[in-house]
Amino acid sequence: MTDAELDLRAAVLRDAFDGSFAEPPPAVKDDSERFLAIEAAGTAYAIAQAEVAALFVDRPVAALPSAAPTCLGVAMLDGEPVAVHSLAGLLGHGASDGPPPRWTLRVAESALGLAFDRLDGQLRVPRDAIAPWQSGMMHTLIAASISADGATRPVVRLDAVVALLAGTREE
Repeated sequence: MTDAELDLRAAVLRDAFDGSFAEPPPAVKDDSERFLAIEAAGTAYAIAQAEVAALFVDRPVAALPSAAPTCLGVAMLDGEPVAVHSLAGLLGHGASDGPPPRWTLRVAESALGLAFDRLDGQLRVPRDAIAPWQSGMMHTLIAASISADGATRPVVRLDAVVALLAGTREE
């Protein structure tokens, strides 16, 4: 190869290398979903992270009178007053005699907070590990179940919780 051919070849390789940084990175196929692994009333649940706007620990809740038995009161979440309900109560576990729940999540695109007892962590679950809810007792707030870390967790549908509290059940 002549010097001119080498220079041309080097220029082509340099342009290709430099041009590769101008291109967006290739899309990565992610065949999984992310969940929060939580516990309410001693029962393990999961909540899709996409449905959660924010997560808080030890946030004070000011008790207010309410006709809703699950309403714990109002808390300041993201600088706004938000009605906080007991997730355990909404799921039919009844009132707790123990300490108040430590954790509160704010439902995405809503002025609703849900209080629960424990955050076990985050889970990244392959879509094939998400199954329709197969319980002998049908619950309108449970959409599916996930299998992760050797356990099966019912998945709470936050859109159904919002609809229930708004008085408009989904069919």
